[in-house]
Amino acid sequence: MGIRDIVKSEKLRDIAFTWVKYCGVAASEAVLEFVLFFVLNLFMHHVYANIITILFAATYMFFMNRNVTFKSSGNIWRSIVLFVLLWIWNLVFSSLMQAYLPELTGLHPNIVKLICMFCQGTWGFWLSRNVIFK
Repeated sequence: MGIRDIVKSEKLRDIAFTWVKYCGVAASEAVLEFVLFFVLNLFMHHVYANIITILFAATYMFFMNRNVTFKSSGNIWRSIVLFVLLWIWNLVFSSLMQAYLPELTGLHPNIVKLICMFCQGTWGFWLSRNVIFK
């Protein structure tokens, strides 16, 4: 095993560990989002509960990924703008996929949601690691 192989394997280990942290943050966010929605929905209309929950979830994801997953010390305002742009893109992408893909392909909306989540998780990790929290 040469020095290049060692460097490559260390880099791959670092990426894999960061991916595991990213997935852990996403899983904790999903649990918190659902619990918060459930509780708020007891006291207010589900649309308002969802709006509050989504804003909370996005804020939680931003700070957890910035401070825990990627340990970024870069310009926070730059990161916020890029994160919001990614969030808007994900919203548009998933909405368009849900609007057209089930009818065009016959796929159940839940399957389309899973496809969207996979895509968003994949490019979200790459963009967060290489652009947003750089």
